[in-house]
Amino acid sequence: NKRLAEGDITYGQPVLFAEIHLIYKDGSRKVICSDESFGCTNGNLVSNNIFYGEVIDARVKIDLSSNEKAVPYNKRMGEMEAQYSCFDRVKEYLAPVQISEDIYDAGENITGWVRVKAKGKRNNRITLRFFEQLNKDNSPDYSSTGGEKQIQKDEYIFGNEDIAYYEPMFTWHGFRYFSVEKDEGTEILSLSVARVHADMDVTGKIKTDNELIDWLCEAYVRTQLANIHGGVPSDCPHRERLGYTGDGQITCDSALCFLDAYSLYEKWNRDIILSQNQETGFIPHTVPFYGGGGGCGWGSAAAIIPWVLYSHSKDRRILAKSSECIRKWIGYMEDKAHGYILSHEEEGSWCLGDWCIPVKGYEVEEVRLNDIFEALDPKLINTCFFYYCTELYCLVTDVLGIENNRYKLLKESIKDAINDNFFDYETGRYYNGKYGSNVFPLFLDIVPKGYEKKACQWLRKRITDIDYKLDTGIFATAMLFDVLAKNNMDDLIIPILENNEYPGFRYMMNQKATTLWETWDGNASLNHPMFGGITSYFFRYLMG
Repeated sequence: NKRLAEGDITYGQPVLFAEIHLIYKDGSRKVICSDESFGCTNGNLVSNNIFYGEVIDARVKIDLSSNEKAVPYNKRMGEMEAQYSCFDRVKEYLAPVQISEDIYDAGENITGWVRVKAKGKRNNRITLRFFEQLNKDNSPDYSSTGGEKQIQKDEYIFGNEDIAYYEPMFTWHGFRYFSVEKDEGTEILSLSVARVHADMDVTGKIKTDNELIDWLCEAYVRTQLANIHGGVPSDCPHRERLGYTGDGQITCDSALCFLDAYSLYEKWNRDIILSQNQETGFIPHTVPFYGGGGGCGWGSAAAIIPWVLYSHSKDRRILAKSSECIRKWIGYMEDKAHGYILSHEEEGSWCLGDWCIPVKGYEVEEVRLNDIFEALDPKLINTCFFYYCTELYCLVTDVLGIENNRYKLLKESIKDAINDNFFDYETGRYYNGKYGSNVFPLFLDIVPKGYEKKACQWLRKRITDIDYKLDTGIFATAMLFDVLAKNNMDDLIIPILENNEYPGFRYMMNQKATTLWETWDGNASLNHPMFGGITSYFFRYLMG
């Protein structure tokens, strides 16, 4: 099945690779391996697609007398290895609330599907459609989950049976609401909502006397779990379902604080290494690569993920496995830079700086990059990530005992280039001083010596001038509270959290959100974990 979005994506021909071990009561054994002796027949799963859903036609009966034989698949499939990360499972079944004749509310934004028990005649059809929000007239609003051209939908067609039990086998959906359309003469006997995601324990929890902090941490955990399927941390569970490296690296630390997720990110780090272009060192914006756009903050997952894993485990092996990949990624950025400033990656691709700052231009149908870039120059952010990865490589090689003098000199040259090109020595601001432009250099500790106070004063002025609203994108938001705490400005944190107006987390909470949004205004996906990168702050500073 094919989906024409984020590039032309196909999933290949379905194949069976099986080895069945039979153990008889007398202790004897038999092994059956899949080969050309296996027979084939049509099943009643007549259509399935991980984005669009599936169709079961119970009128189709399996013909075991078919003489059709399996055809050997002769292409190389790679080596079989043990699975690193946990399986997806049905974690619980929820009772939906009916809010109109055909629309139901699961109670919160989740991933999963609907299980149906129904009574109907042959040829009758039940159609389920899934979405995150309602229009003002309580009709389905599909805009946040892919629009009218990508509706998540499951269908069941009755065969001869009177009572049918149905739930999908090869897909899941991201939704809070769903509709049930049925032919005349069909009776729905029961409905339940399956919450489905990686079978991963929640190992960390924060409970405070602050309603917003508690909501933010709970919403992040709910969002992150909804975006862990098949061993990949995704950006959203419906419209894209892609392992965006930028989203993944900025939330990795938070995920490890809240969840038993080490093996997941260890596996995904290996995916990142395998995805790297061995000639150029380029890291794709999604891993496994299925299209999508990003920039240097995305590919920098190659350095950030292993360092975060090491900081949680002190396991040097993860650094040893990643060091060459990091070195090649730095070499790629060095090759693309002019005067140590990074303005682009691959020809014709996006090269974003920070993402989803609170400006217009993020409409799903048409992203207006020029408007976004005018507000915050991507070159500043890209070059900061160039520095960050080089700094991390120096730390990695120090741990491993690898010589790194060239990279220590390189990071100083990058730092000088950032300050020469973007820092205003009179005001203490970087670029225009807005949208987190001062956050990155303060986080990386690259402000010129003696000017740190000026840079902090500008950041404080910016925050108070906009009445403590969050004007940062996904990367700077995750860095912001660390910067404030390390620079004796943590008195600003509670006013930022308590801001009721857009843009901010309390605004999101006040709109009855149960998961974190892709954009501050809620005009895109309503289940995106990337802004949750800020939550690791509460572990590192409130809890020690």
